Amino acid sequence: MLFVAFWCLVRARIAAYIPIMEFSEARYAEIARKLLFEPNWITLWYTELMPFWGKPPLAFWATAWSFELFGVGELSARLPSIVATLGTALLLYMLVKRQSSESQAGTSTILYLTLALVIHTAGAVITDPILTLCTTAVMTGFWLAVQHRQRRWSDVMWVALGLGLMTKGPIALIMPGLACAAWVAIRGEWRAFFTAFHWITGPALMLIVGVPWYIFAEQATPGFLEYFIVGEHFSRFTEPTWKGDPYGSVKDMPRGSVWVFLIVASAPWSLAAGILLVVPAWRQKVLLLTGDVSRDWLVYLMCWALIPAVFFTLARNVLVTYVLPAMPAVAILCGLCLTAVLSRRVIVSGATAMVVLFGAASIVGYERYYAGHKYNQRPIIRTYHEYAATDPGRLIYTGNPKFSATFYTAGDVTFTRHVGRLFYGRRETLYIAVRERWYDNLSKQYRDTCDQIARSNDISLWYCPASRIP
Repeated sequence: MLFVAFWCLVRARIAAYIPIMEFSEARYAEIARKLLFEPNWITLWYTELMPFWGKPPLAFWATAWSFELFGVGELSARLPSIVATLGTALLLYMLVKRQSSESQAGTSTILYLTLALVIHTAGAVITDPILTLCTTAVMTGFWLAVQHRQRRWSDVMWVALGLGLMTKGPIALIMPGLACAAWVAIRGEWRAFFTAFHWITGPALMLIVGVPWYIFAEQATPGFLEYFIVGEHFSRFTEPTWKGDPYGSVKDMPRGSVWVFLIVASAPWSLAAGILLVVPAWRQKVLLLTGDVSRDWLVYLMCWALIPAVFFTLARNVLVTYVLPAMPAVAILCGLCLTAVLSRRVIVSGATAMVVLFGAASIVGYERYYAGHKYNQRPIIRTYHEYAATDPGRLIYTGNPKFSATFYTAGDVTFTRHVGRLFYGRRETLYIAVRERWYDNLSKQYRDTCDQIARSNDISLWYCPASRIP
């Protein structure tokens, strides 16, 4: 499909263009890069001495494999998310084609790839696109097994649940599990539910795929299970100001914010579908089309689309990415509404315009905002590498560690709060990245022996050659 090829080209180009930024992207990319030097990949490492217990390893393994194949860089760091997004789109296409028609499947896929949250997260170093691939496989496997009696898909569902455990933990079971349970309860499909699956070999398959790593991880770093299960999945949900997370910051949002996230994440197509439902003439066309759609199918899509928002309604420590697993169902529902009024050509044209707009906005946004953003360390590191190629020396950052600086130097960077000590008895060339608030700590004597060679955001890079040591 030409549209998908165009989408891939634009998304990959932007992924290679935008630098790896603090915090989450740089942190996750650096954790994956560290795996390249580990004898085993059981434990993820936040720093050299501190294990990372915040997430299971599958997404980090995928990024590390990408680094192995294509080298360490922006595009290779983001490639697993692009591939996972395309995998989700393929599952969506297969599901809708089996349930409805090839034309409807193509429309739903195009809409999915151009939902605001989907096109953004497809090029980010995060775990959610792979989680969404797993949950979509669960929802696809469940429907085809229950409604179409394709029992081989039940095994796909169980494997996907195991992989979900390896991606983000028990939430990968909770989200699709609640959606499927809600559909079974609403439609009364208890008999089909209990006869469609292999209830002994299926759960065993899920446990074989998803549980061994947890056992090995607890043995390697005792305390992991208590933190991950209790802290990440209970305390984070029930305590809006939970302070047990050593890796990130609390996102204390008003209760119900997840519904705003759902609307923003599904733009622009959910807004377009909403307009169609408001205008009486268009609403009549939508109702006539959906009147021929299976009630079971519509209820299933609604459960799939709404359960993440329902589940996180009372939570305050939430992110917009929490609704990403709902986006495939949102795209299918939007497709049902839009095709009742708009032609396929109009929808494809609008989607193409969305991709072009996203690409242009990404480039303009970077040049005008992110190029000089304090979370972007690529310009400083590039200048350092240019100078160090002719006069090698250590790179030293003042202040707290920055994962993006560590990533772009392959770990060859030092962080310190004791600026003055850098010059005591030195006999080597130094490159010092100084934050503005640390600048006054450099005495005039030290500044006289160094030259400022770069400045980006609140950091200036100073070149202190050994030849100018007093």
